[in-house]
Amino acid sequence: MAQESTTKALLEKFSKLDRQIGATSDYRKDLDLSGNVREAAALSRNAPPGPPPLCSICQHKAPVFGKPPRWFSYAELELATGGFSQANFLAEGGFGSVHRGVLPDGQAVAVKQHKLASSQGDLEFCSEVEVLSCAQHRNVVMLIGFCIEDKRRLLVYEYICNGSLDSHLYGRHQEPLEWSARQKVAVGAARGLRYLHEECRVGCIVHRDMRPNNILITHDFEPLVGDFGLARWQPDGDTGVETRVIGTFGYLAPEYAQSGQITEKADVYSFGVVLVELVTGRKAVDLNRPKGQQCLTEWARPLLEEYAIDELIDPQLGNRYSEQEVYCMLHAASLCIRRDPHSRPRMSQQGELLMFHALKYSRILDIIADGIYAFAWALVSFFLEKVLRILEGDMLMDASYSSTPGYDVGNRSGRIWAEQQQQQQHYSGPLSSEAMEGFNKLSLDTLRPVFWQRDKGR
Repeated sequence: MAQESTTKALLEKFSKLDRQIGATSDYRKDLDLSGNVREAAALSRNAPPGPPPLCSICQHKAPVFGKPPRWFSYAELELATGGFSQANFLAEGGFGSVHRGVLPDGQAVAVKQHKLASSQGDLEFCSEVEVLSCAQHRNVVMLIGFCIEDKRRLLVYEYICNGSLDSHLYGRHQEPLEWSARQKVAVGAARGLRYLHEECRVGCIVHRDMRPNNILITHDFEPLVGDFGLARWQPDGDTGVETRVIGTFGYLAPEYAQSGQITEKADVYSFGVVLVELVTGRKAVDLNRPKGQQCLTEWARPLLEEYAIDELIDPQLGNRYSEQEVYCMLHAASLCIRRDPHSRPRMSQQGELLMFHALKYSRILDIIADGIYAFAWALVSFFLEKVLRILEGDMLMDASYSSTPGYDVGNRSGRIWAEQQQQQQHYSGPLSSEAMEGFNKLSLDTLRPVFWQRDKGR
């Protein structure tokens, strides 16, 4: 009886969503779909023009933003997944199973089938539908629809083709994840969390289970944050909601584990652990490692303080990484895993740390190189001009004579200066104050410890 009332409440709760997009009577019952995802690309090519594909390799159709989740019948999802066949099986978890499928319009989907309905299961199901119906971002897995039928609870997501991050970091039969891919995953995941915390139209959403298993990636290594079963609203101005501790050991922020008080800073801490995993290639908790190295954050924290890249970097990378980007990622991680939640940065600041600092290093080096080049070119041009003027008799060899480029009489010298001005503008122009300052004061060796030492002193 209680189960029937829960089902009825859920049906009433989500019926408005279904009416926003109309009835589903246009579903093509005569369409023979095996649920094979390989057919999705062919189907989507025949569809009307829409958003660009989710993955450049798979060419899977990307869902359209702005639409509310659709209400599916169980028969529709059974047909799309080939009867939830083993061939379409993706994963099994505490919540239930996940199967891939293809909708009639060519949209590849992942169907998460919750286990037998319960009050707790319905709460998580309801939370995930509510959160994802309001959260639509390029780095957040989109909820396409759901199904509530008798005791069945199913969620329909866009299908992310290349699995989860943990399978690429720790999979036995996977090639080591290249540094460029790790950097891209870090930046994209930071964007997704920033959106949930600071940009979502309904307010702050705390994920509560940020870890590599819940970061899905495409073959282009574009990351999408997923699995919002534990997500909670965080109203603006709320200093934290006390709740029972739920999450994964190794990623739990200290204040959350101790008091159950949840804020977005708990997600920031978890994200910092993920960054350390990306750099080191180590799991957050690994009982197979020697004592003192089993908990990743406790092992890494003193090494982060010393900026020990050689000891922290994943040995599988060899020397195939950008030292500047590794430094920026480690610096961002060290800020995220601080024990005091108030001293952790917001996710918008994290994105700047991961992207801006790396770009700034590159820009500084460019300024220095441009400054050196412009300085050398100016010297060569100056002496070349003198030599040409002497050879052409356009300059009197007088010790008291001082030549001002562009001011000398004589058509030849004037043309030389004009050409030199054009050439200097073509390359980098006169040495700017910015370049001179960078040339005089900045070098990579002096820049490395700047932010590190500043934060050690806090």
